[in-house]
Amino acid sequence: MKKTLLGATALAGGLALASAAQAQSLDPIKVSGFQYTYWAYVSEDLDSAPLSTKKRADTITTDTEIEFTVRGSDESGLSWGAQVELNGADTSGGASNLDDNYLWIANEAMWGRFEFGTRDGAKNRMHFGTPVNYGYDGGINGTWFNATFPAGNNGWVAYRGNNIGRATKATYFTPRFADGIIQFGASYSPDRRNGDQTLARTTAGARQGNIELGANAIIPAGDASVRLSAGYYHADQPTTAAAAEDFRTYHIGANVKFGRLEVGATWATNGESGQTKTDPFKSDAEVISAGVSYGAWGDFRVGAAASFSENAGSTTVAGDDEATIYNVGGDYHFLPGMMVFSELSFISWEDEASTATAENDATVFALGFAVNF
Repeated sequence: MKKTLLGATALAGGLALASAAQAQSLDPIKVSGFQYTYWAYVSEDLDSAPLSTKKRADTITTDTEIEFTVRGSDESGLSWGAQVELNGADTSGGASNLDDNYLWIANEAMWGRFEFGTRDGAKNRMHFGTPVNYGYDGGINGTWFNATFPAGNNGWVAYRGNNIGRATKATYFTPRFADGIIQFGASYSPDRRNGDQTLARTTAGARQGNIELGANAIIPAGDASVRLSAGYYHADQPTTAAAAEDFRTYHIGANVKFGRLEVGATWATNGESGQTKTDPFKSDAEVISAGVSYGAWGDFRVGAAASFSENAGSTTVAGDDEATIYNVGGDYHFLPGMMVFSELSFISWEDEASTATAENDATVFALGFAVNF
């Protein structure tokens, strides 16, 4: 009898293990990505510069990314996988390279999600605020910066402030609490290195101890949803720059989504990050932005946003450099996977000392096509 029971128990255990193994699956590799090309025209005050430094009025740029994703899962809710993203071209004219490349293991309902590799961290990915989901160049976060930046002006502050960026990091997201309303996340990168293939320690000159914290809440409100977010970034100055302030950034955002309409705003400050401790005119770098987007008539979307930022130009001179951006844009999906898009940006750069070469008023118009697959 005992032998029968032991045999039955062993058989049941074996069947359970076999069943568990059969319940696990690894999906075929998924290939996705995009390619876009656009023409841009720039009109700016700096066009009056001498011919030796004058820039061309228009340009054509392109970007291409191909993503390879593998994903496994089982019936318990466990999932795991990896993604490798190849950047075939970039807007800075750089060579082909890897962009996002990371692996993950998760049970979103029970204990959350762990990620390891190169990808944006918790602070940025948990953000809800100013919409930048129209057009294709990123709205107030677009590449107009490269086209109109006057040398010597520090007025522009990214609308979510400083962050770890896509450095190699570890990231954790909790499950969503309180009936799926609230979630927290954290990221850590020792030194902001990106994609190194060997175990190496950086020199004393690297920004160190990079930490991001993020939190958001998605609150149902009838047919609408109210989405709130907050983020924090900290990094210690390298020992070679001990006389400068450590890096600290805070941001908060709010966003309301009602059907195809989305309205939001974001405030961020980098504080006195990186400024020399003993300088007499240190000041906080701050930015506030707001915008709206609307998906109209099925495959057409439009939006508009504005951003106002200020930052110390020189911490030995009173005042701040400033940057003001107004942006409108839209996109239309006229074929499966293909769209046409356009954006118009007005940018004003003001220098704390009113230095002519550090100020600029510019208009940037972009028109292009994109294919997503």
